Amino acid sequence: MKQQTTEDNETSFRIAPGVYLGVLMTPDEVARATADRDHPVYGSLHRWTLCGDVSPAAFDLLQALHNPAAVNERLTAFSSPAGHSYVVLTHQVSSYQHRYFVPLYDSKVRNCIEDITRNGALGYSLAGESHQALVWSSCIGARDFVPLKAMCGAVPEGEEEPVLEEYSRLLAEVRHPARIPSVVEGVTVRYASVTAIPPAEVMAQLARRYGVRE
Repeated sequence: MKQQTTEDNETSFRIAPGVYLGVLMTPDEVARATADRDHPVYGSLHRWTLCGDVSPAAFDLLQALHNPAAVNERLTAFSSPAGHSYVVLTHQVSSYQHRYFVPLYDSKVRNCIEDITRNGALGYSLAGESHQALVWSSCIGARDFVPLKAMCGAVPEGEEEPVLEEYSRLLAEVRHPARIPSVVEGVTVRYASVTAIPPAEVMAQLARRYGVRE
């Protein structure tokens, strides 16, 4: 069931024009984040949730149009020449797309995929560099996530640096409007923004290796 609401969003993480740092939240993390809110709608939001941002102008447009991007959704998965896999979850309104870029070699992501294939509960939270966020559920069925299970893996020890370099390079590519086909028939994608879900384990391993405090 598709559902749209707004919730408070504490911070914005724009790291480049059109590129935002996002987070994947577990159902328990969502429950803790919304524990002080009384409205009954928040109880239905306790699911795996991809959180990100768009520009204030894009957010205002989505809100004014009651977020048609919530029904224009595409799942795109691919593997790099080095064998590391990614999934891009895309939403589109008119000629604009917003894309969640997710590495499939992070254990939290693997747990998310495994859980989704059993109960199909994936949600999205999208803010506009402000304290308000649109929240809705994915319209992609659980069985469409099943092939991703075989693509999930782990980064071998010692390969973290080239993997992080690959992630950064692919993130720049995913930002290009032509990288993901249009979700809306007959409409050319002209603008795109990206929420980047970071490879947390790779970054943590590199931080430990070089003595950087996390």
